[in-house]
Amino acid sequence: MRIGIDIDNTIICYDRVFAHVAMSQGYSVHSDASKNEVKKWFHERDMQQAFTLLQGEVYGKFIGLASLFDGVHAFIDVAKKAGCHLFLVSHKTRYPLVGEKFDLHKSASRFLIDNNVISKYNNVGVHSNNVFFEGTLARKIHRIAALNLDFFIDDLLQVFQHSNFPKKTNFMHFSQELPEISLTDEFSTFANWKQILSFLFIGNHK
Repeated sequence: MRIGIDIDNTIICYDRVFAHVAMSQGYSVHSDASKNEVKKWFHERDMQQAFTLLQGEVYGKFIGLASLFDGVHAFIDVAKKAGCHLFLVSHKTRYPLVGEKFDLHKSASRFLIDNNVISKYNNVGVHSNNVFFEGTLARKIHRIAALNLDFFIDDLLQVFQHSNFPKKTNFMHFSQELPEISLTDEFSTFANWKQILSFLFIGNHK
C-alpha cells in the first residue's frame, strides 16, 4: 500500500499556536482559538494580509511551539510494519508571501526530524527521500499522481476537489470538526489519527 500524507495541520498541529503568537503581537483573539478561528477573526476585520504575515511567522520562526497530532507516530509505526510505502507531500512556498524570508521548507523539515517523523534511516519514520515540498497546489496534485498513491490524507478538501486529483487515489479528509468518522461515496472524513489507523489497518480496507 502506498500512502501519502500532507504535513501542516495534518501531521503538525498548530492548535493555539496561532492564537498565542497573535496575542503576543497585541491582537485580541481568544487564547483557545484554533487556526481557523484565528483566520476567521482576521478576515472578519479585513486583515487578510496581517493573517498571511502571522501564518508565515507561525510556520517559520515559531514552528517550535507546534506539536504532532496524537497518534501520528503510532500510525507511521503500524504502516511501516505492514510494509506500506509512506510519503509526505506538502503544498508550501519556500518563503512566506510577506514578512521575513524564513525558509519554511527547512523549518518544517527540521521540526519533523527533531520529532522523529522523517529520517534518513529506513527504520525510523518516513524516509527523507520520500518528503516533497511543492510550491503550488497544482504541483502538489501532480506529485500525488506521480507517486501512484492508494491513499492520500489531508486537511484541505480543495486538494481532493482539484480537477487533476488522481481518480485511483482514495482521499482521506482529516478534520477535527467531526467527532465521528464520516463516510461518503467520494471520500471519508476522520477526526483523529486513531480513526485513520483503525480504518486502514483494523477494518476491512487493507
